[in-house]
Amino acid sequence: MKNVLLFFRVCRAHPPDMEKNICRIPQDSINILGAKEGESIVLTSIVREGNVFRRCSYMLNVFPISEDIKEGRHLEQKDEESSNPFVRYPRSDVILGIKPDVASIFLDLDARTELDVHCFDIVRAHCFLRATIIREIRDFGLVFFLSLLALTDVLEKAFGFQIGGVVLFSSILSFVVIMICISLYFHAGIK
Repeated sequence: MKNVLLFFRVCRAHPPDMEKNICRIPQDSINILGAKEGESIVLTSIVREGNVFRRCSYMLNVFPISEDIKEGRHLEQKDEESSNPFVRYPRSDVILGIKPDVASIFLDLDARTELDVHCFDIVRAHCFLRATIIREIRDFGLVFFLSLLALTDVLEKAFGFQIGGVVLFSSILSFVVIMICISLYFHAGIK
């Protein structure tokens, strides 16, 4: 099972998102990571301390950058001097001169402090595997298991299973199907 990794350029959070333990990234990035809105993703940064590098990780719930937020940010950036790095929302493409750049991630001060990053730094993101497994069990596995239990009579007549065999067979088959779904998400990087 391969975990999809994406890299993002750090930007300041939208004011209503501050101190809520969330981050915002583009919707297509959420889909590529194999996450759903509101699920946890793991962010990682590499920080230099003297001659040693240290890895910082932090988990946040992910939400998409809405069109309203994009438009509001664009209007504020338009009113500010675009080449000044000390404005509220500096533009990385103008200051760094990188076009096209990696996607932006909106992080509040707490998240930037935990990751020891500043605006324009790069962080790596991947889906939190446990959240994906729980989602699959909740969304698919439970329904699949209960529907197999409903076929108790059919399985008993066709294969000679007793109720204990049906429960075991349903559990194993549900687990296998959930693992296949999860591996497909991480392998293809899609949803």
